[in-house]
Amino acid sequence: MFLAQGGGIVLFNLARRPLPTPARLLCVVVFICVLFSPGINALALIMLILLGIAENWLPLRVRKQETPGIDG
Repeated sequence: MFLAQGGGIVLFNLARRPLPTPARLLCVVVFICVLFSPGINALALIMLILLGIAENWLPLRVRKQETPGIDG
């Protein structure tokens, strides 16, 4: 459950940033390589699980509210 939550946080933050299509493709390729690399994948999965656990205390997927009259 926490792994899926951590993955959701990563996808949320990637979707928030305006990236050109080649950069998005590169991010996906790097992510797939990390998941299939022995040793690195265990570390990446542990980090995603810890990120999912951390969201119980920190609101990591909260959108910033726009203030009327202030350009941001």
